[in-house]
Amino acid sequence: TAFFLLVRGEVKVYKLLRDGRTATLRYVRPGDTFAEAALSVDRYPSYTEATAPSVVYRFPVAEFRALMVSEPELAVAVMARMAQLMALLNRRVEELLLPVPARLARFLLELCSEQLRPPAAADGAPRICRLPMTKRDLAARLGTVPETLSRAFGSLKRAGVVRLSGNGELIEILDFDALARIAQS
Repeated sequence: TAFFLLVRGEVKVYKLLRDGRTATLRYVRPGDTFAEAALSVDRYPSYTEATAPSVVYRFPVAEFRALMVSEPELAVAVMARMAQLMALLNRRVEELLLPVPARLARFLLELCSEQLRPPAAADGAPRICRLPMTKRDLAARLGTVPETLSRAFGSLKRAGVVRLSGNGELIEILDFDALARIAQS
């Protein structure tokens, strides 16, 4: 068994649900590791899929464990990474308990903070973000189905919070304050 470091590209980590749907746990970005569970279990608890052409480094578990014994700083760094992943997954569980419009609002706020500089519209001007995945993948990421996601986008549009263009891949945030309030509901 092994775990991996993403050098270039993007990897989706997901679970297959009993009803055939997928639940996206996270997207791995360059510099992040994935399949870390191999350090403690023989079987991976989730699946991965490259969502863009990707380059990864493979770390065989047995060799990496020996390296952690000889390099305690590495073991501490791995423990810190595991704590980060646990915090991320705890946030995901909390998000799944929210209504879909709140989940979508949180995702859009996070997306815009990653894509926009400055991250917020302090001057009240709208900002445009590009959706980095299909709406089907976004629905899986938010733990819902595409039809429910479409209704959530519709409610945000009717409320004057967002406007979609470019076949739905460009999202113009018209009211950051309202989006933040929805994210908290």
